[in-house]
Amino acid sequence: MKKFRKFLKYVVVLGFGTFVVLFSSILYYGEGSGGILRSFLRGFEDRTLNWRFRVRYYLESWFQKKQEPSLLDRIVIVAIDDKAIAKFGGSFPFDRQVWADYLNHFARLPEEKQPDLIFFDIVFSDPSRNPQSDTNLFLAFQNYKKPLAIDFILELSQAAVNLRAEDPYFHKLVQRDAMEYSHPSVQSLRRFEYDRPIPYEEVSHYTKQVLILSPLMDRVEATGAANFFSDESGVYRYFPGMVSVFYRQKGQDITNEGITNVYYSSIQIGILLQLLKANLSQLVWKPEGLLITNAEYKGKREDFFVPHIPGRRGYVGINYVAPPGSGRVRVVSLADITKVELPKGAILLTGMYSKGGTHDIWRSPFGEMFGIEHIAYSLYTLYEKRFLKFPLPWVEVLYTFLLVMLVALLAVRGGMGWLSLGASVSFVPFVVGVAGFSRDWHVITFVPFLDAILVLVFAQVYVLITESREKSFIRQTFSSYLNPKLVDLLIENPDVLQLGGSEKEITIFFSSIKNFHEVTEGFTAREIVDFLNRYFGFMGDMIIEANGTLDKYMGEMIMAFWGAPIEDPQHAYLACKTAVEMLKRVELFNQEQKRLGLKPVVVNIGLNTGRAVVGNVGSDRQKNYTAIGDSVNLASRIKGLNKFYHTQIIISEFTYAQVKDRVVVRELDLTRVKGKKEPVRVYELWDIK
Repeated sequence: MKKFRKFLKYVVVLGFGTFVVLFSSILYYGEGSGGILRSFLRGFEDRTLNWRFRVRYYLESWFQKKQEPSLLDRIVIVAIDDKAIAKFGGSFPFDRQVWADYLNHFARLPEEKQPDLIFFDIVFSDPSRNPQSDTNLFLAFQNYKKPLAIDFILELSQAAVNLRAEDPYFHKLVQRDAMEYSHPSVQSLRRFEYDRPIPYEEVSHYTKQVLILSPLMDRVEATGAANFFSDESGVYRYFPGMVSVFYRQKGQDITNEGITNVYYSSIQIGILLQLLKANLSQLVWKPEGLLITNAEYKGKREDFFVPHIPGRRGYVGINYVAPPGSGRVRVVSLADITKVELPKGAILLTGMYSKGGTHDIWRSPFGEMFGIEHIAYSLYTLYEKRFLKFPLPWVEVLYTFLLVMLVALLAVRGGMGWLSLGASVSFVPFVVGVAGFSRDWHVITFVPFLDAILVLVFAQVYVLITESREKSFIRQTFSSYLNPKLVDLLIENPDVLQLGGSEKEITIFFSSIKNFHEVTEGFTAREIVDFLNRYFGFMGDMIIEANGTLDKYMGEMIMAFWGAPIEDPQHAYLACKTAVEMLKRVELFNQEQKRLGLKPVVVNIGLNTGRAVVGNVGSDRQKNYTAIGDSVNLASRIKGLNKFYHTQIIISEFTYAQVKDRVVVRELDLTRVKGKKEPVRVYELWDIK
């Protein structure tokens, strides 16, 4: 029987590991299925990719890796920065005479000192208020002999991405947003149209355009869409190789015959064609990427291939090699560009570089980055062929399976030694991920790590259950800070608890007595203890009664959370309701304070909803079931904001998103709390509806 139980233990844990790998693989690699779980897996995988970009850069910096000569040595960002804005009128956009003078300066230089290409990431879509300046700009474009490039904007990104051309709503989008195909700005793009068909579902479709004035477009050698795309984590790391743009046919109803779509390249591909001395007739679209035939690359004629990111609708990945301000890309203010010496064969990328003058700032793996920098690294990726490489999906699934099976075999043996070894092996994907990324290989990282951790936790729980220690452990661990009914539920259903820590979405609660020192002024140590015991008796029991988890008391502060160890879809609402009722309970407490001749207390409360690691933390002799993570820290910081806004209960935008139809709030601010780079919107909670 003992051998059978041991055999069964291996079968169950290894079977669970196999299921986890298959399930996560279907979610991660499947298209159009998985919903929130798929977004969760891909979102965290993308976050590990951000981390790998940064680790690679810092490792190369620490080891002082020599940078090979590349296109980045020729690129100069001509920055519309604060200095330039101050010099050319104090606001943007500038009078177009500025850009005419800019081009005329380079036109007067000897040919060998002129840039190989000048690119404008600037919208010249409408005539300005100064017709003479427009005329001068048109003449400057016409007289400049070297290649010029300019981009255009496609708005309502992917508004029709999931609609077929036969869909009536698609026709409404075109009718509402699209330009007529006969418009001069559209006609000036005719020579940049890609005239071969592309499968509808393989590109992104747009129904609204902001195009460039035709006199300028008639002179440029390269153009294209300036759009970027973000991943599930909100980081912009892709651009479309080709796009589909829909136009209205003049004088016709919006029917299948009344609309037309045209394919254009992205601005990055347009500039690449110039660098390779190629044209659109040499561009061949393929499902796996873009092929530029007979291109001139570094002195040789060859076929140049630009791969698409697998499963990303014809997107091309950007290989960022350094953060903003690192000096990897040279940046020169427009105010100083006539005074600097340019590199031989310079490529000037002209665009916004002032946080106060633009919304053209997009998140990159290194943080916020101006759009012109994204374009610089896009061109570097293309021209230097530093494309991210992806193993075949079946190779990654096999890799994940072998790793998870090894962790399962170690964990199922029992004992802290084997468990610790299994935990160590679980982190191998991060090592492999960093090592692979140093060679531009995007090896799956988060999914095998998560699968290994899930199996590790499952194995530990299963071992505890089979050894008949689970019920006593649960009762001993949770009886002091959970509702007795919930403790009984845990004992009856121990599978809902992942011992050792798990990531959950919870709502975290922090409260403190704002005027604690004022209330306890003159108290002896014993009197302070008595006061806190009375206060916690009023407030702590209330949390347990509301099915919350009472985490700990810290001085006069209370930390609690809802949603763990037992998941509750109402966790955000229960936390808000408890916070509101707690202020009412404070009134009763203050009545007793008054009866005792003591000062009333003022309570501040902060709530935040987010994912946190929830589990037992401590030594073998003493553990505390607690929540750890950025969402916990944010809740604590939000509680502290009460003193600045003179409020009592503040909730984050993440909590508000889950309870907005059930609470009464007042929006306070979009604030950046200590320890967080991104600002958070906060609300004052008034009442429950």
